[in-house]
Amino acid sequence: MNTPLARQLSLAVCLCGIAVGCERPGPASAPMDVARPMRRLVEQLALEIDAPIRQRVEARAARDVLTARLKRHARVPWRQRLSGGIKYADLLQRVYKKGKYRAILTSPAGLTPRGESVLAALNASEAHALKPDDYHVKRIPKLSKQLASLKLPAWKPVSLKPDEIEALIVWARAQGLDPDKPATREVLLDALVGDLPDPSVDSPTLTSAGVGAAAAPAKQGGKAGEGKDGKDGKGDKDDKPNRRPAPPVPRLVKLIKAHEAA
Repeated sequence: MNTPLARQLSLAVCLCGIAVGCERPGPASAPMDVARPMRRLVEQLALEIDAPIRQRVEARAARDVLTARLKRHARVPWRQRLSGGIKYADLLQRVYKKGKYRAILTSPAGLTPRGESVLAALNASEAHALKPDDYHVKRIPKLSKQLASLKLPAWKPVSLKPDEIEALIVWARAQGLDPDKPATREVLLDALVGDLPDPSVDSPTLTSAGVGAAAAPAKQGGKAGEGKDGKDGKGDKDDKPNRRPAPPVPRLVKLIKAHEAA
């Protein structure tokens, strides 16, 4: 159908298409913040927060008991330890301290699957010219059952709210943490349970690991350790004593303290 009306309608449709296609695009929306390394680290941590937090709380509960027991056995002469007690108490002191007293092969329910695998390997160690009895293979299952029978406070799963995730990101940046270093994840988890670094003790370690703020250089006009007037810091109002940072999520610390007090 090629009437004047049809041609006018066709022309109008073409003009509308051209007008829409040539319209200037609106302002681009701001890119999402997910590409930022620290945000990515914290948001990933928030997805799996319950298990590592629970592990730290359990480790803190066992820390004093483990420390006292290993210290007592480490004082026993080696020859006496061969006949009974914890033979490698001094070695275990270093291992547990390095791992912040977190359980390696057990949980409140007894041996973990990894612990069961280790026990099975010890039971089969005779094939490697070892003596299974030297590794207390008969005593381990009994201790595992005792551990599982303990009445411990019920654990309530924890999670972070959106505003708490933001607070943790701000806290991490304020501490000068490096999201690309594995140690940063551990520092964040420790901070969430209230195990905060002492700047007077931990800062050099954190700085050397790349997760702490760099030490401030000596100020001009005086020797190292002196204030602006060169009199051992007196009169320098900018010098403040190092203090432990506040916990990034106080609500979580309160929940943990309530669990420990139960």
